[in-house]
Amino acid sequence: MNNRFKTIGSSLFFLFVGICCIYFSLKNQDFKALSQSIRSVHYIWYIPVLICTLFCHYFRTKRWQLLLEVQSYKLPTLDVYNALMSAYLVNFVTGKLGEFYRCGVLFKKNQVPFSFSLATVVIERIIDVLSLFTLFILSIFLFHESVYHFIQEFVSPLLDNLRTHSIYIYVVLVFSIISAIFIVFYRKSIRQFLETKLKNFTDGLISIIKLKAKKKFLLYTILIWLMYLGMTYFWFFAFTDAHLTIQTALLVIVLGGIGRSLPIPAHGLGAYHICASFALTACLVQATESLSIPIVIHAGQTLFYLIFGSLSMVYIGFQTITLKNED
Repeated sequence: MNNRFKTIGSSLFFLFVGICCIYFSLKNQDFKALSQSIRSVHYIWYIPVLICTLFCHYFRTKRWQLLLEVQSYKLPTLDVYNALMSAYLVNFVTGKLGEFYRCGVLFKKNQVPFSFSLATVVIERIIDVLSLFTLFILSIFLFHESVYHFIQEFVSPLLDNLRTHSIYIYVVLVFSIISAIFIVFYRKSIRQFLETKLKNFTDGLISIIKLKAKKKFLLYTILIWLMYLGMTYFWFFAFTDAHLTIQTALLVIVLGGIGRSLPIPAHGLGAYHICASFALTACLVQATESLSIPIVIHAGQTLFYLIFGSLSMVYIGFQTITLKNED
């Protein structure tokens, strides 16, 4: 019961963080212009985005299969795919509990030990973090002028504004106090979490070294991130006046990926919007489009996860009922 309350408390805390991000994203926005920008989107471009999204999760499924095969668990692609997609639906509600859910699905359906499948998930996350870090460093070199301009034009005035408006200082102070209380209350859990992450990181690197199909694993990883790039870049064509480049799409997926990595429900609600908006603003995109583009991208991906995640969960439930009837 205590763990359940901690889980609920954690989800509510990060949901609060997401709502705060949404508030600061929408503050001082021209809602009429924002609404007009969203309505004028050519949603036909969702078709290539959807194709990239499907291929992205197919490659994710195949990459996870490679890790599971380390212990000779050769599972059907459909079983692995459904476990993965249903986990995204759980993540949408809880933040990150979907990673445990998909391991539980494989345990019940395919008798894969929970601890082993969880280790493969940790390895995946390690690779994703390393990939994101690599792209982040690449983005700094590609966009150093844009980043400098963004700091000069937006960050510096924001800091000056904070000094002159005490209400913002109070907001930051209250948020800091809440965060401090959260850290104190969960200090043991945080320490255990960090220790576990460090151990999992070490074990994950060792497992990757032992992986036989290293080239195929690397290929799937590259293809996954190329599909991520396409999932963002194709949306740019839906905004007639944006005229954005693939390099801008790279910066959006890097900063947006940082926002998505936070355990905030609805796949980084708010955090993704504000991070992606920063990326677009750094590339001199107008204020309205710098927010409407992340809103449309996030809404499109949310729709995908809700539909395909629900279909996978229904399929898993149907299989479970069928197996019980056979027994």
